[in-house]
Amino acid sequence: MKRKVFRSMSLLACAAVLVSMVMAAFVMYGGVYSAMREKVKNEAAYVAAAVNLSGETYFSSVRGVSDQSRITLVATDGTVLYDSAKPAAELENHLSRPEISGALQNGQSESERLSSTLGEITFYYAVRLNDGSVLRVANAVDSVYKAVFKSLPYMALTVMGAALLSMLAARLFTKRIVRPINAIDLEQPLQNDVYDELSPLLSRIDRQNKQIETQLSVLRDKQLELASIAQKMAEGLLLLDKRGNVLSFNESALRLLNVKEGDYLNRHVLSMNRSMALRTALELSQRGISNEQSLETDGRVLSLMASPVQGETGRAGTVVFVVDVTEKHEAEKHRREFTANVSHELKTPLTSISGYAEIIMNGIAKEEDVSRFAKNIYLEAQRMIALVEDIMELSQLDEGAQEQAKERVPLLSLAREAAEPLLESAAKKNVRISFEGDELEVTGIRQILFELVYNLIDNAVKYNYDGGSVKVKVLGEKEGVALTVSDTGIGIPREEHERVFERFYRVDKSHSKETGGTGLGLSIVKHAALQHKAKVSLESEPGKGTAVTVVFPE
Repeated sequence: MKRKVFRSMSLLACAAVLVSMVMAAFVMYGGVYSAMREKVKNEAAYVAAAVNLSGETYFSSVRGVSDQSRITLVATDGTVLYDSAKPAAELENHLSRPEISGALQNGQSESERLSSTLGEITFYYAVRLNDGSVLRVANAVDSVYKAVFKSLPYMALTVMGAALLSMLAARLFTKRIVRPINAIDLEQPLQNDVYDELSPLLSRIDRQNKQIETQLSVLRDKQLELASIAQKMAEGLLLLDKRGNVLSFNESALRLLNVKEGDYLNRHVLSMNRSMALRTALELSQRGISNEQSLETDGRVLSLMASPVQGETGRAGTVVFVVDVTEKHEAEKHRREFTANVSHELKTPLTSISGYAEIIMNGIAKEEDVSRFAKNIYLEAQRMIALVEDIMELSQLDEGAQEQAKERVPLLSLAREAAEPLLESAAKKNVRISFEGDELEVTGIRQILFELVYNLIDNAVKYNYDGGSVKVKVLGEKEGVALTVSDTGIGIPREEHERVFERFYRVDKSHSKETGGTGLGLSIVKHAALQHKAKVSLESEPGKGTAVTVVFPE
């Protein structure tokens, strides 16, 4: 703005000086021209008076005195009697000249035209003498131009000086005009006292400032709200621009991708994780394709969901959600294993039952073997029933089907109750079941707690030696109420401790078949404990027995 004001004022000043110079030239021309005409007229009067007194002899006495004016004497018939510029004999008749004919008629006359003799525009003034002849005095108009042109350098210097002074003045005035405008406080426009002409503009700026402040406040609140939500999300969130540079991320993204904290903003997302899954997700998104990729890292399975973000002018960036689907992946894996194991576990007894039944049906079995075959069919059927019951119970625990209200349950009394159905099978193996500890209560679902204790005691009896013992103990600890079921049985190798809680997993499959185990007992224990937020631990050594402890929080 400052430059524009300065340029405008400078151009205006220069134009004014230039116009003034042109007008001065015209005024000067007019003045010089008028002076020249008066001079010619005066000279004609002086010469006419002298000629009237002295006659033509006057011309011989003044020849060569005037080098600017041309003097001509013309007879009444137009014959040139005398001329100061050329010999009279060489000149044509001048009767047709307007100034000559005018002077013969009116006594005096003047005209202006291009002189054929001088080759210049000339001013003529003619006076009739006493004897009737005409005296004419002429002066070239070009001499006026020459006078004006002689003054032009001085005028040019004057113009240049005036222009310089004008530019300096324009610079000074521009600073004075612009300085208050530059000092305007746009944050508080109404507090500025500058020019009255700017008041409407300042009022409008003030209204816009208030509107912008309101909008910014709303945007800040929304941004804080979104940032708070993003930081509290369990899922990872990455916002990328169209080139793949990170615009925003939350802590969950760093945690899930196992990335150290750092400044990743405006850096390419592959600086956080260079996996093929993330690279593929980004490339497909940049082509406008929403996609989901699976990434396995540090024993976890992550789902990367990348979606392109469209702007007004095309693709603006990418949103990437990082979700930990390890549990889902493991659940799917367990479901497939569970289905395969159930099929296998059911197929085996069904095959035995079908085989025995076919032998009896076809009459191949001997009379004395029918009773044994029937017993085997009964035992296999009982094994199937136990397996189905365990599967149903485990499914109910998985799906949270147990919706009974929680209550305070005396744990030691519950253990005695759960052991009642197992006393007969324990007696057959000469296994003694004992109870000790305090009658402490826990909060939980009685039926599920019953199944937990029952399966622990059942496993302790099944996998025990003849003449062994099972001890059930309830004690109070700092972490809560601890239930421990220990036996003197076959034990479990240390490398198998974690796997025994898997469904259908057996340390010794042949022994489990003899005891009628389904491989689901400890899985039921684990799920029942999880529903009560209890911790399960196992201590065992082959040939020395096993102790399983479940600690319930108070």
